[in-house]
Amino acid sequence: MTLPEASSGGVARRWLANVGSGYADALVGGLVFLALTPVFVHSLGTGGYAVWLIAHTFIFYLGFLDIGFGHAQVRFHARWAAGRRTQALHGLLATTTAGLFVAGLAATVIGLLIAWVGPLQWFDAPPALRGDLRVVLALLSLNLLLAFPSAVLSNLYRGAQRFDLANARSIVLRLITAGAQLVCLLQGHGIIILAAIELAMTALRILLDLAILSSLLPDLLRTPVRWHPRTWRGVRRFALWSAFEDLLVDGATQLEQVLIVVLLPLALLTPYALSTAAAGVLLLAVGPLSETFLPMAAQLHAERNDRQLAQLLTAGSKMAIGIAAPAAVFLWVFGDAALALWSPEGVAGTPPDLLRIIVLNCLISTFLTTSAMMLLAAGRVRTIALLTLLEVLLSTLLIVALVPRYGLLGVAAGLLIANVFIGFALQVPIATAVFHLNAPQFLWTSLGRVLLAATPVYALASILQPHVPAGLVGLMLAAGAIGAAYLVALLLLGTTAKERAGYIVLWQEMRR
Repeated sequence: MTLPEASSGGVARRWLANVGSGYADALVGGLVFLALTPVFVHSLGTGGYAVWLIAHTFIFYLGFLDIGFGHAQVRFHARWAAGRRTQALHGLLATTTAGLFVAGLAATVIGLLIAWVGPLQWFDAPPALRGDLRVVLALLSLNLLLAFPSAVLSNLYRGAQRFDLANARSIVLRLITAGAQLVCLLQGHGIIILAAIELAMTALRILLDLAILSSLLPDLLRTPVRWHPRTWRGVRRFALWSAFEDLLVDGATQLEQVLIVVLLPLALLTPYALSTAAAGVLLLAVGPLSETFLPMAAQLHAERNDRQLAQLLTAGSKMAIGIAAPAAVFLWVFGDAALALWSPEGVAGTPPDLLRIIVLNCLISTFLTTSAMMLLAAGRVRTIALLTLLEVLLSTLLIVALVPRYGLLGVAAGLLIANVFIGFALQVPIATAVFHLNAPQFLWTSLGRVLLAATPVYALASILQPHVPAGLVGLMLAAGAIGAAYLVALLLLGTTAKERAGYIVLWQEMRR
């Protein structure tokens, strides 16, 4: 089961379409989030918004019951499609669908039990909000019954490297969901209706995916859904380690929220979440690019193209940090003013320098994302999982130790310290060894030159800060100045002629 092959040169055009549509989807999602979040905070209050966040955190952890089928389906679809293994692709689709249906059923049952008898007494929310939390958890748990098995359809887009189609339908659904939620909030409805809208949108997404994929893959709906033990044995090791790695990597991003509501007043989750969302622009900016690296690198690894894998690691890491750097400079200098303009109610009382610590942590994560993706594509999922386990353990210990004295700053500092140590002391040396690169040279080429280019831009932003007029117009002017200066500095300081020649070779090989 493969999508139609691209013509000569179509691989490069397809990659551009995938990345371009990904940025369009990210832009729409960012604008929707930017517009709706102040409405959410104002309509629900800081306590209600915190309840909305913690309900999704519970459901987020239930999502890990997919036992790694998502990454496994994407990776093996890309590998087996490259090898024209049609029968294996059918078995992969059937087995993944059957496994995710069972996992979704289990997640739904557990979610309903949490909603009924869960440890809600841990949180200092008012009784009325606790009642809303139970209902929202129940609705979101029912949503898992649809979301789990339907994920196989979304994974088909990724495995076949048709991110463009997935992103187009995502944009449509984002706009419909945002419109429905905005209308309900303006009419005075609460978080229960918002959860019901999410359930309805999942059902609509399934219908859209079936319509799109059945036209591209006419035999899709005729594939019998059943468990293939042989297929499971082939993907089991990668799937289970991938699930463990996902639990550690993504779970750690939500674990901090759980620790906040356990160790600190619940209302503090709102300013922390808004600061994290602002810094998350860095990860959002590189997401459409980095998510294409997993299937691409998996195919290159299957072809044993070591030279191009090494080029992809260097170029991909540099592109990721290069895209995120100007946004990091803007948030470092003007982030607090932007947050105060965006949601003054939500960020009231935010500790000084909280946003800066989170921004620095996200900037480092953008750099490390490419090497993590490529190690996964090379089958080093166990390595990534163990590294992530060490990072989670270290960050948790640091947070517990620092929070009593430093509050939210202790949470952010604990995550940053653990990320820096594990990333640069372990992950980078391992990745450069696997892909046959010199670690110091790799760091200078992919990270050092970008930071060198960002240094004069930061100096310029600091000089401009006292003179920028207050309000949205002033922030937009500052962002434009930072962006223009960064482009010039990156051109002059960020790349050499040899590096640019290497990128041209990589692009030519991708076209072939």
